[in-house]
Amino acid sequence: MKKIIFIILMVSFSASALFAGASGSVRKGNAQYKKQQFPNAYEHYRDAQMSAPNAPEVNYNLGDALYKLGDYEQALNEYNKALRTKDKKTKSKIYYNIGNTLYRMQKQDEAIQGYKKALELNPKDEDAKYNLQYLIQEKKQQNQQGKNNKDGKDKKDDKQKDKDAKDKQDKQNKEKEQKDKQAQDKQKEDQQGEKNEEKKKYMSKEDVDRLLQMSKEQEKDALKKKMKTAMPQLPKVEQDW
Repeated sequence: MKKIIFIILMVSFSASALFAGASGSVRKGNAQYKKQQFPNAYEHYRDAQMSAPNAPEVNYNLGDALYKLGDYEQALNEYNKALRTKDKKTKSKIYYNIGNTLYRMQKQDEAIQGYKKALELNPKDEDAKYNLQYLIQEKKQQNQQGKNNKDGKDKKDDKQKDKDAKDKQDKQNKEKEQKDKQAQDKQKEDQQGEKNEEKKKYMSKEDVDRLLQMSKEQEKDALKKKMKTAMPQLPKVEQDW
């Protein structure tokens, strides 16, 4: 299937009492519609509606003109009014146009219902059948695409969650390693400090002997200085020249 069929059907209504006063304007509107002069056609159909506001054939033609002008919401409103017709075949064509209008309004599910109703009234309507199959297939593809996108998003989210969890764990492990290293370094420093303190408390025999020797030498030096200071000074003898 390449694309949906957007043929808007013009319908010939059997003349009704409601339609009698509007036939002239409708004929003028139809002539302009065939020339694709849709704004002019719309004006003539509006004139017809002023004369016959409850005539379904006027509502239908006005809906066609509005559809061609791109005013899908108002076109749908007029088509729904046209459903007052008693003619089964005509009503089928109205539902077909309703399906097209709803599809243009991006209301896929409602458009499908419009085509289904058209086929219920006229099972031989090939255009309605084609459009219905087209929309059903399109909806399946959209659902599958949506599922694929969701699955892809879920996988992406799971992958991101795994990455975030791994990054968090790596960060925690790194922080723990740093804390453990700091604790080990501090323990080594404390142990080294304790060893130094022990060395200060307990000197070896060599250290004791060395300190004693230094003390003796200091005492000797002090004694020498004292004796030198206490030695009397001899009087100076002057020579008689």
